[in-house]
Amino acid sequence: MSTLGRDLLNLTVTSVSPDGTVRVRLVKRGFTIELRQGAMRGHDEHSLADAIEAALNNALAGYGSKRQRITHRHLGFIPTVEKPDPVRDPIGYRIAELTGEVTAMAKSPRGLVKVQVTGQPPRFAVRLRPRSIGPLDVTAERLESEVNAAVNQAHREFSRLRRAIRDDVTHDRGVAHVS
Repeated sequence: MSTLGRDLLNLTVTSVSPDGTVRVRLVKRGFTIELRQGAMRGHDEHSLADAIEAALNNALAGYGSKRQRITHRHLGFIPTVEKPDPVRDPIGYRIAELTGEVTAMAKSPRGLVKVQVTGQPPRFAVRLRPRSIGPLDVTAERLESEVNAAVNQAHREFSRLRRAIRDDVTHDRGVAHVS
């Protein structure tokens, strides 16, 4: 494996919500969301969901920026990705159009958390079930586990749907591609 490939594979980004109660770590394999001590006391369902969402979306943006810097360091330039021209590149245009419309949703195992991933670049939307903060049986660790499960499931499904679109469009046109 090239050093560029190895550096991209080892790329890690950490992001914290604006109020510091949520920490997100993003690696190639997925996300790890950590609720800081006191996160459940200082929030209601809506504000905690907003904090999680902000940290997730900041981590994604940071991942893209860091990926560009690594690529620039190895190649000496930043490859630009322009929206394909519908006349010169109808296949690329169709893939960009369809993948920009992809939406994936997931629920956590106990149904406390719903996550939606949409668009290009991807954006997360997080919702916590009403009264999921406060009951004695929902600890910070339990909620953290539920958030992690829903976020990673939604992200895997989003990636799978985008790959399926690319494969369908290129297969229909007899185009070979490298993953």
